Amino acid sequence: MSQKGEQSTNLNMAVVLTQQMTEQYRANGEKCSWCVSPESREGATVYTVEYDEDWNPVSENGSFKLYFKVSVVSSDSAGTVYETVAEAVSAQGESEETVYRLPSRQYVANI
Repeated sequence: MSQKGEQSTNLNMAVVLTQQMTEQYRANGEKCSWCVSPESREGATVYTVEYDEDWNPVSENGSFKLYFKVSVVSSDSAGTVYETVAEAVSAQGESEETVYRLPSRQYVANI
């Protein structure tokens, strides 16, 4: 595959997977299948999913990583506004380069 073709495939996969992550989190909250082993970073909860060079999930040493960051923007007695950022990166050794980034906000009413 040409370099342009590979870049296009990587961008397409990054867009699809970040959108899926965002939709799954909105629908299921922390009960989603990939919401495991979250880390706390800079006041936010960050979930990481790794993929090999063909975008198949792997447990470690992935060629690509998807980070899903959740933070509270505001909260009151009526509900909470969450900010989420799904970011796909190409992981080459110690360096990471963003392939696609999808920020979003969600309001959750207190019931």
